[in-house]
Formats: sequence, structure tokens, C-alpha cells
Amino acid sequence: MKSILLGLFIGLFLMSAWAEDSREGDTVHKDLQFIGYAYDLNNNDLLYSEHHTIRFDQDGNRETCSVMYYDPAGNLIADKTLRYDESGYLPNFVFKDHRSNQGIEVLKQDDAINIQQKMVDERLTDLVDYPQGKDLIADAGFDVFMNKNWQALVNGEAKEVEFLAVTRGRFVTFSIERTRIYKNRVYFRLAPANFLISMLVDPIELEYDRASGKILSYVGLTNLEWVKDGQPKGENYVARIEYVYETVYGQGPKQ
Repeated sequence: MKSILLGLFIGLFLMSAWAEDSREGDTVHKDLQFIGYAYDLNNNDLLYSEHHTIRFDQDGNRETCSVMYYDPAGNLIADKTLRYDESGYLPNFVFKDHRSNQGIEVLKQDDAINIQQKMVDERLTDLVDYPQGKDLIADAGFDVFMNKNWQALVNGEAKEVEFLAVTRGRFVTFSIERTRIYKNRVYFRLAPANFLISMLVDPIELEYDRASGKILSYVGLTNLEWVKDGQPKGENYVARIEYVYETVYGQGPKQ
């Protein structure tokens, strides 16, 4: 049930896992590269790694992002590319799972968002209207939102946003709330605002570096589905993702 409901919002965490530190007047313009390692919550086994590259325009705004997903043996299993809009909140993106030959493409248009889903045996199309009056977020636009609202969130101000549920063709309201601060770490909880959905889906727990705004870890249901022999199993990985920024980009997965 959780993996089905996760389709309402999991596109968010195809995320780029970096918040550039423009709060201190030190806007980053160069490309950024880093790795996230996803571990099974039950046995701590490495499930996969995600290798990120973010490119910025001359003003320091995110322009494009690419993410390559590898299994523990180093085989490419999925990839994603994003192109950010002016706000950074609603990027266009394409995600492909090479294990099952499934994929999603999201294209922002003037009057609606076009979602194309390539399933194992069918192709689905949705047009999603823009809700009015709230911040609209898709995929790694979440990280941009966190950056732009950082101080208010750290100070304990809760936020509600509308996330694009790519597999359901709709926006869903989510709440973002700081749970605690410990030394130089800040912890947040992300959960659906709808009571019925919140009863069925565990909140997502996020850990950030307080000074830089970098995300350090993520705990919850992930966007990658269990796939065996090319067949999706209808369940997504539940994992702890640890983000490493000091490592040499391009090295093999950490065992």
C-alpha cells in the first residue's frame, strides 16, 4: 500500500540533494558533483548509489542536473535529467529505469503540466492544471525551496507546499516542519497534510548541515522500485541515503 501511495509524491526525491549557500552571499557558480549512498534500513546493505551533477547559470541559479543510479556492482540501473524553470521549483525532467524499461517525462507548459509515463505494457498521459495560491514543487525543486526558505524553516516556521504527484497526475499538499536542532545539524519531517494519506504513509526524515544547507541524510521510502529479472515488484526501496560531498566523484559505489 505504501509504495502505491508513494506514487502520489515520490518524484520529489529524485532530488539533487544540495542547497547552494547563497544565504551568506557566497553564491556557487561552478558545477557541483557528489554521491548519495542508499542503505537498507533492516540490514544496512548498500542498495544503490546516485551520482549527481548540477550545473548553474551565470547568476548562480540551477540550470540543469543529471543523476546516474548504480547498483552495488557498479551497473547503471537508472538515470534522470532535469532542466530548471525560472523559480527553480518546477523543473522539467526525464527519469528512466533501465532495469524494467519504464520511465517518466514531465514537461511544464503554459496552461498545464504534461506527464508522460512509459510503463511495462502501456503509455499514460496526464495534463495537470496549476493550483493557485501555494508554492508548486516538482522533483528536486524541493531542494531549491528549502534553500530559499532556509532561515524561516530553521527558526521553526512550518511550511505547506503543493507537490506534483507524477504517477497520479495531481498536486498533493505536504507540510515541512523542523523537528530539532542538534549542534550543527538541523532535522526536518516531510509529511502529507491529508489525514488519511498520513495514516498510511510514514513521514520522510531529513537531516541538513545548519551552516551550509547541504542535505546530509534522508530516511524513508525511495523513488526506485524493486526490480527482479526486468520485472517491477510493485514495492519501492525503503532506505537511508547518506550524501557524501568530500569524496572523489566518479569512484565506485561504497561497499
